[in-house]
Amino acid sequence: MGVGYRIVTSFTALLLAAAYSLPLHAQAPTAVQPVKRHPGVGSDPFSTAQIQIERLRQTASKLRLLSEQPVSSNSAESDRSEFADHKQWLRQAEQRVNGLARQWEDQLKPLNNRNTLAPVLNLNAFFESQSATLQAKLRRESLAQAPGSERVRSSGVTARLVISKMF
Repeated sequence: MGVGYRIVTSFTALLLAAAYSLPLHAQAPTAVQPVKRHPGVGSDPFSTAQIQIERLRQTASKLRLLSEQPVSSNSAESDRSEFADHKQWLRQAEQRVNGLARQWEDQLKPLNNRNTLAPVLNLNAFFESQSATLQAKLRRESLAQAPGSERVRSSGVTARLVISKMF
């Protein structure tokens, strides 16, 4: 009885799986639609550019806030110099990200009144690739720093997280 019961339940499970996997009627294949990161933005390249510029500015602002964190007064001198170097790198990273956002916005302004979208799409593609390149460079530079103190290590991890959400 035990073997027969197992065969019947296995056969029943197989029948149910086959019944649910077969379509009830022939369906026309539908094309898979790509998922848009921002609903309704894909049709307007100007708003896409503004969103990306704002993301760059937010990243720069977060890097600036990280660079303004105070160093502990009871830290060792080696930790202080290491933290000062890290803060300098954070300020430079903030300036580079801000500069990219400013350049993108400056080049987008003259195109705002035109009726053709091709130059805007080309400009967006160029600056998106520049953003991705800058993001990769900042990530590599952040990983290249070998922090000794826990405070600098923690700040570096936070900076990498901010950079990863840049684009």
